[in-house]
Amino acid sequence: MDEEGENILLEDNYYQLLNVSKTAPPEEINSAYRRFSRMFHPDKHSTDPNKQKWAEQIFNKVKEAYEVLSDSHKRAIYDTLGKRGLEVEGWEVIFRTRTPREIREEYERLKREREERRLQQSANPRGTITLSVNATDMFMKYYDEYEILEEPTIIPNIEVSGMTIQQSIDAPVTLRNTMTLSGNISTQNGIAMAVQLDAHSVGYLTYRAGGPGGSSMTSIYVRDSEKYHTNTALQIGTPHSFISFNIMRKLPQHDMKLRLALKFGTFGAIAEYGAEKKVSQNSSVSAAVMLGVPIPIHLCEEVLPSPVFYATVVPLVSWLVLKKVILDPIARERQERDRQRSMEANYERLQEMQRQARATIELMRETYSRIRSDEEKKKGLVILRALYGKLPPNASSHEVGAETSGDGTSPETPGPFSEVVDVTIPIQCLVKDSRLELIEASKYELPGFYDPCVGEDKHLTIQYMFHNNLHCCTVNDSQALVLPRNSEYSTL
Repeated sequence: MDEEGENILLEDNYYQLLNVSKTAPPEEINSAYRRFSRMFHPDKHSTDPNKQKWAEQIFNKVKEAYEVLSDSHKRAIYDTLGKRGLEVEGWEVIFRTRTPREIREEYERLKREREERRLQQSANPRGTITLSVNATDMFMKYYDEYEILEEPTIIPNIEVSGMTIQQSIDAPVTLRNTMTLSGNISTQNGIAMAVQLDAHSVGYLTYRAGGPGGSSMTSIYVRDSEKYHTNTALQIGTPHSFISFNIMRKLPQHDMKLRLALKFGTFGAIAEYGAEKKVSQNSSVSAAVMLGVPIPIHLCEEVLPSPVFYATVVPLVSWLVLKKVILDPIARERQERDRQRSMEANYERLQEMQRQARATIELMRETYSRIRSDEEKKKGLVILRALYGKLPPNASSHEVGAETSGDGTSPETPGPFSEVVDVTIPIQCLVKDSRLELIEASKYELPGFYDPCVGEDKHLTIQYMFHNNLHCCTVNDSQALVLPRNSEYSTL
């Protein structure tokens, strides 16, 4: 074993290091400590100076975990704040007279107070300016039936029909309540008035007199909530009067919005439906279909179904094709590129983690041989092969074959970038009285393990013999595992 980098130790997860749950009683913690002490005690590896030096470091880490978890006050601080809480000078003196429950409650209270102060100091200002411009005259002249024609002009008539300025600031009051201060001012070619009805609703009343657009009075009710945005309007005037209703369904979990709009008036009836999908941080794709029946011009007896069908199906099919052919491959390529960059950036760290795992496994070989021999004699739980890492594509388990040395290297492609490692020896060393128990936590922090594919989903596959019967099981990284299973007992 190389001596370089020996100061890098196992992760400081005391529960995972001892393979005990967070609710483990003192007796279980003592038993786990004695087991690992016998395995990693420096005196057991005194014949090899390199092994002895590494064993001393692991033994000290195991001893440190035991000293914390066996002390109720230290354990309560560790459960609440982690290792950094134990390193705060004077903390153990201040809280020595308090129970573990009081320590947790005190920390939660201080945490809530800090969060409330942070919220009180924060704000989320938002402002919008909306300018309405009528530039119809630039593209097509419009003449009202009763309008007196004038001499045509060379310069088109561009009308600024209205402007609205809105400003709001969020003021957090508590962890669950936020006060919003908002105001808006609106001006149009006429008279306008806006009233804040409640926290989510605003009412508008506008009157326009004369002008190219005619005269009208409009009443608008707008309601905006977390899931819906609705807009209801009633207009009476010339050249048209109408009533309209718009509703938008917000689906933030899918980055999507669904919209439906209906409008009835002297011009006829219009229905519109559509959807908007956010495909990246700054890009969205939207599609909408509008159906109209004008009045009083009679074009056909009924609405033709074929345009409605194609206007609905074509955008949907186009989106699915676009997603399947272009967007999904780009997303997969980006994920793979990010993964490769992450692995290259952590090359030395992965190499060191693999070296530590191999060195730890070398310390476990004697214990492995003893436990396996005892289990074979009584036909107990014998681990034939255990693989840990990323599953092959479209596979539900790793491909287990012949038994290996279990030295922490990949069974297929050795190297620091291997996505599967052999952990047969560490798993067998955790067997006690023909029983294997792994707690509900990530496995890569167990002695002899390491993370071969950072950021990827990992699984553990174990092939084993129990009472001369061959079994195989696969669990995900954080899933608890108990072997043999109850069904395997019932078959005996």
